[in-house]
Amino acid sequence: NLQKELEIVLNKNKILNEQVKTQLEELQKRNIQSLVIETKLLDISNENKILKEHVKGSEEVFTLAEKSEKQNSLLEKKLCDLSNNYKTLNEQNKSLKEVCILSEERKNQISLLDRQMFDLMNNNNVLSGQKKGL
Repeated sequence: NLQKELEIVLNKNKILNEQVKTQLEELQKRNIQSLVIETKLLDISNENKILKEHVKGSEEVFTLAEKSEKQNSLLEKKLCDLSNNYKTLNEQNKSLKEVCILSEERKNQISLLDRQMFDLMNNNNVLSGQKKGL
């Protein structure tokens, strides 16, 4: 009975560990994608700044400035979205950490059950020896 319970707990623990691994991999992929997008957005923002400096003094300054402002607005919106994605990823990370903690607690419970089963088997051996002696 104890061994069956132990196997059930071990199987649940394995399933939880696989879920945690999968979720961590997904989070890592999302983090990398977010970093790539953020880098591209920063590059675009820097390009916009350079572009503004080059067109100063010409008649096209106002038109290009308007375009840059629109692009900056879009970039700001994208950066805001990235920030929100980052916050979401952090929240998911916290959830995954909690799952990891639960998984670790289950591992500890399994270790305790293993020790108890070992002790039980030793006691059983002692009792069997005493029984033979009687």
